Amino acid sequence: MPSLTELLISLLLVGLYLVSAVAIFAKLRSLRWRIMASIAVSIPINQAIYSVIFQLRFLAELPFIGVILSAAFITWSAREVWQRRAHLLQDGQRFVHEAKRCFWISLPLSLCCIYTLAQVLLLPNTNIDAQTYHFPRVWLFIQQNTLFLENFTRYHEVIFPVGADILFYPFLSLKVTTGLAIFSLSSYLAIGAGVYSIATQFTNRRNAGVCMLIMMSLTMIVLQAASVKNDILMANAGIAAYLIAIRFSEKTSYKKLLLLLCICAFGLSTKTTFALFLPGLAIIVICKTKLWRSKVYRRLIHEAFKHPKLQIALVIPLLISSQIWLYAWNIKHYEGWSGPESFTQRHTQNDGIKGFAANTIRYSIHSFEIGFLTNSVISQNLGIPSLSETTTQFYDTYLQPYFNEAGSERGAFYANSLTQEDYSWFGPLGACILFICLPTAGCLQRRAFIYLIPAVLYYLLIAGSISWMIWNGRFMTLFFITLTPALAIFLDRFSSKLLTATLTTIAILSLIVVKTTDFNRSVFAVGKMVSRGIPITPQKVFEYSFAEGNGTWVKVLNGNRPNPGNPNELLAKIPSGADVAIIGFGHLGHINFYWARPDINWLPLNGSRQYGEIDTVSALGKFIQSNLEYCVIVGPMPAGVPYHLAQHCDDDYGHVITKRLDIDER
Repeated sequence: MPSLTELLISLLLVGLYLVSAVAIFAKLRSLRWRIMASIAVSIPINQAIYSVIFQLRFLAELPFIGVILSAAFITWSAREVWQRRAHLLQDGQRFVHEAKRCFWISLPLSLCCIYTLAQVLLLPNTNIDAQTYHFPRVWLFIQQNTLFLENFTRYHEVIFPVGADILFYPFLSLKVTTGLAIFSLSSYLAIGAGVYSIATQFTNRRNAGVCMLIMMSLTMIVLQAASVKNDILMANAGIAAYLIAIRFSEKTSYKKLLLLLCICAFGLSTKTTFALFLPGLAIIVICKTKLWRSKVYRRLIHEAFKHPKLQIALVIPLLISSQIWLYAWNIKHYEGWSGPESFTQRHTQNDGIKGFAANTIRYSIHSFEIGFLTNSVISQNLGIPSLSETTTQFYDTYLQPYFNEAGSERGAFYANSLTQEDYSWFGPLGACILFICLPTAGCLQRRAFIYLIPAVLYYLLIAGSISWMIWNGRFMTLFFITLTPALAIFLDRFSSKLLTATLTTIAILSLIVVKTTDFNRSVFAVGKMVSRGIPITPQKVFEYSFAEGNGTWVKVLNGNRPNPGNPNELLAKIPSGADVAIIGFGHLGHINFYWARPDINWLPLNGSRQYGEIDTVSALGKFIQSNLEYCVIVGPMPAGVPYHLAQHCDDDYGHVITKRLDIDER
């Protein structure tokens, strides 16, 4: 459990973030936006504003700029909330009334969100990507007072867009390690609101509520709601932009186009893959506004000339969000706009049409992976092959001989059923949306075709440009939620009490199963039992999760938070203010070393703007040649280095080498 001080600081930061989100919601409502649409759009706008403020603070290398601009934004937010408190109260009452009317949807979603908030505030962040580069890069930004790092551990820390990760800045600067997933949780809520708003364009409100429940129960999206990765923030920006675009018309104002541009810029600042969503979105915008007509673009140009101050005010924020400055830096120092070829090659699909076809099929059949209950528990008890095994065997037998490794730079295809945010897919309802609702909607309504272009085109571009990896499901969140029109049209055409009850039941069960068996944040440690080959029976699940204390909540309540390397003990003899090298080649989480000793000046040696990325042995050579006195090695000791030359932690995950002879005397 976090300390009381840490929890109070976290609650304060979360509260300030939510106040500004409510203020933007109130502003949109004053402009006659509907409640759900206002929720869907206010969250990414709020995140975008904080992101730009924090990026500007580091680009200028002036901390007081971030303080002044943040204080100004929070002051405006508090004033806006206070002035519109009566209208906000009315909106709250209307929202509660609608929730009561559809309690069979609102109740499970409310319980899910309350439980997720508890996960966000009380459970440790264990995602390996976050511990390896999402958190460490922000820590280094703070310590080096710049976004242009001279030294780093992995290329991920310097070449990736910073728009999402920089949101952690106020938490990490105050040494707070809890509450960091509030950005994902709020994005999850906004996605639900966006799905509802989009669905109402194609069906009635009752069916729109079912659409919202289904989308918010998809396995990957539920897991991402409590994550600290940037995928759900990108998806939130994408569906908000999509919601705005599908409501465009020939009379759409220039200001709404600017709003769309701002949200898209923020999306680009979260992940580069957002760019693959833009071509389909552009088609929607052009078709809805009829931009090919001269009178339309003449009107827009005329409106633009009427608001020169607005355009001038947005120039700097848009340039910052676009990450042009980062890509220029990458080109200058790391060979290409997205980083060195040695790095990007591993993530790029380089096998042309054959690789594209292979990936298209891989992503499709991977959707038949519907979760560990079917794959492990049911198949184990009935003595039948799991669906994941069947899917993988089908691919290996009929498709692998033709495709081989085309389109896949990081290993062969296989389906994984683990309920974990890096490996999961979208569950049985996700498969239904892809294989039933999408083709059905395309056949039933011709007008639906234009609205499905962004999702389908994004799917095809992902398949054609990114190498297939088992953990690529994270890229598909935006694809599935923008299939909302297909789901809504299907429900509208085949609406029945039996269908609604069936889908609702499956969605609620999915929410319960995913939330309670999440591998990283479990109540019942079923995922770990499956991965370790322990038989799944009610008695064994109870014993393993509670009696033996392997459930995440039990561990946290017992004060057993994961802390590999035991850095508090390992680093205790290093003096405050010392310059310390840190070496950890590979996908090794090391943020806990930074958190344990924030008073140390950390210098990563595995990466440098001067010599690129090097392995542990080479980095150790850099330390020996340097004037540094201390070196922390994360992970196994390098081969050939005498073990007795270092101090080691109990789990052998962390090691300290010192050039000082008196270290043991301290």
